[in-house]
Amino acid sequence: MKKLKFLAMAMVAVMAISCGDDKKSGEESADATATEAGGASGEASKDGIGKYTSENFTAGDFDAAVAAHGKEIAEVKCTSCHNYDDVRKVGPGWKGVTDRRTAAWILNFISDPQPMIENDPQAKALFEEYLTPMPNQNLTEDES
Repeated sequence: MKKLKFLAMAMVAVMAISCGDDKKSGEESADATATEAGGASGEASKDGIGKYTSENFTAGDFDAAVAAHGKEIAEVKCTSCHNYDDVRKVGPGWKGVTDRRTAAWILNFISDPQPMIENDPQAKALFEEYLTPMPNQNLTEDES
């Protein structure tokens, strides 16, 4: 669990570095249709579908070493489909993602994307826009 939190903090830190205010139209509509209730219970929420919520997970303060480690992982597992800026690739660019999503939503999505794609309005909208599901990277707590 500690290692998975480390990866999540690193990924959020890397994404925060490339943050901006731009929103893609599909992500804007996904934000508009998302509900604010639920969470780990299986209902859509600002934190998505999964075990992480804003109450049980926070990214913490920026840590350059964590961000560097997260960037290494992202370059191996993520950047073939995502850019750090807002340029679309197979999936959306990461610029501004931390303005649009909570750290818990991001962690739920990267750790187990299928339930999110099936049940979360934001993830569904992204799938409908990009027509390619986020693959499960099988992130283990040891590897993160």
